[in-house]
Amino acid sequence: MSADTDADKVPSTEMQQLERTDTPNTSADDAGPGAAPTTDGGVPLGYFTSRIFLGTYSAVACSVMAGVGPFSLAAPLLTAINADIGPSKDIAWVGYVYNLVLACTLCLVGRLSDIFGRRWFFILGNFLALIGCIVCATAKSVPTLIGGMTILSLGVSTQISFQYVLGELVPIGKRFLVMSTIFPWTVPLGGFAPVISTALQANTALKWRWCFWICAIVNVVSTLLYFFFYHPPTFKRIISGNAHKTKLQALRELDWVGIFLFAAGFFVFLLGLNWGGNAYAWNSVPVLVSVLVGAAMLVAFWAWEMYARLTLPFVPLHLFRNGRWVAMMLCLAVGAMQYYAFALVWPKMVTGLWPEKVAGGNKLGWSLLLTGFGLQVGQICGSFIANFVNQRYLLLASTTLATALLGAASCATQYNMWTVLGVMIPGFLAIGVQEAVSGTFCTIALKNQKEIGVGGGVAATTRSGLSVLGSVIYSAIITNRLNKTIPALVPPAATAAGLPASSVAALIAYLKGTTKTTAGIVGVTPDILSAATIAYRDANAQAYQTVMLTTIAFGGISMICAWFTPSIDKEKAHIVSTVLEKEGKDSGNNKVVGEEEV
Repeated sequence: MSADTDADKVPSTEMQQLERTDTPNTSADDAGPGAAPTTDGGVPLGYFTSRIFLGTYSAVACSVMAGVGPFSLAAPLLTAINADIGPSKDIAWVGYVYNLVLACTLCLVGRLSDIFGRRWFFILGNFLALIGCIVCATAKSVPTLIGGMTILSLGVSTQISFQYVLGELVPIGKRFLVMSTIFPWTVPLGGFAPVISTALQANTALKWRWCFWICAIVNVVSTLLYFFFYHPPTFKRIISGNAHKTKLQALRELDWVGIFLFAAGFFVFLLGLNWGGNAYAWNSVPVLVSVLVGAAMLVAFWAWEMYARLTLPFVPLHLFRNGRWVAMMLCLAVGAMQYYAFALVWPKMVTGLWPEKVAGGNKLGWSLLLTGFGLQVGQICGSFIANFVNQRYLLLASTTLATALLGAASCATQYNMWTVLGVMIPGFLAIGVQEAVSGTFCTIALKNQKEIGVGGGVAATTRSGLSVLGSVIYSAIITNRLNKTIPALVPPAATAAGLPASSVAALIAYLKGTTKTTAGIVGVTPDILSAATIAYRDANAQAYQTVMLTTIAFGGISMICAWFTPSIDKEKAHIVSTVLEKEGKDSGNNKVVGEEEV
């Protein structure tokens, strides 16, 4: 596939708007490494339709598609995968390791690429994702699959960092516009993932393995595009103010202690949260030790960053003195918490409350499509609309709607599936708008665009970490509520229908799916089973209702943060933070962009 072919997919109207950008003279403090020199002022006509820019755009687009695909496609099939190459009690680690590694590396990639240059980080990241996909696609055991997901997630940390990679290459005022053309690339392998993966499992010889082979093919394209077209400023250009510094000196000055404390502490802390209520009880030694040790390391990391005299701190703490950036980061993260609540709950609701409505064909796959697809449509619409309306009002509207509509889904019962869908679909669209606006502002609200990588990376890491925390909170709520609602509703209904009290426990085990048949349940009849099933679904509905009401509290935080939405400085709206080099050649004081030298 040629770069020109991929580049042609960029909507021409959007690129024409970029072409008309007249970038005023800017200071070196306003723009990041590789920005247009003040004597030249702006980028020349032709840059945004040049081969290197469109090739880089295509690389980012393909990379985003490949990054969202592997886990989105595989997640609905974990049970089938376990039956094929297992069974293994460790199958849940396929998801755990993906989220853990991703959360810990997003910030690392952003910070290190700010310092040493992004080119090889993103080429090698896409190549690692390719290797991980191949390992997963050929895995013959669950441990091998987990290993492949570990490698893959290291690469995905670069692939989903598109907000700052592409954002720094376009005018600040056009970042929303450009993001609206990138988000559609997440839809094929992200939004439609449940439908695609269940269809592959049912209709192909390779079944679930195609989920990884498809992503591997896209990764080949993205790696090649990055290699041939992506030439951001090199290390030499980035440290141009300190011409005598070498990479070895920068490595020596790097905050290795901070990197270790952050990565190890965050990993151990999130590991404990994932273990709790799943692999181990919450009061077990492994969970308590992991959570406490991880939390202690994160506190130590914060103290180290604050009091150690560091030349190149891992996370510059002055970022957190920027209130508007913090507000956008929290708005992004809390929106993700609300989203993951329903991503976790929705599959259980569908199969638990309305199994008859999704039985047969690929109805289950289409029903599971709701969460991811709705979010991504909202991201596309939100990025586009943000170009034409006041972003603060847009964010306030989206956070308010999301909170109200997802909270209204607490009306869920076993009889009103279409009513629940009627409030959840627009609710997910609103969450998508919220994420698109706040996520892009995490790269705009920075006081120094030279820190766009670490700013975007910290925001992405916070989003991932709070998403894990949100999933833990919602799982705990569901478990605790079911432990109360099932005993309160099912036994009375079953015994009133004529079931002996001694058989209640066995019947509940069958309803939960612990046992596959009613053959061993003494005294059970079709009428008793029907009455118990109705009561069991009511018990589940009450648990789900509690989770949905909980999202209102998180939505309130988003609404408060939305009031602090920054505005784009009109005097800086035309600044292009980073300009690609011609074929990777250092332009020095002569700005080399596109195909020509100015």
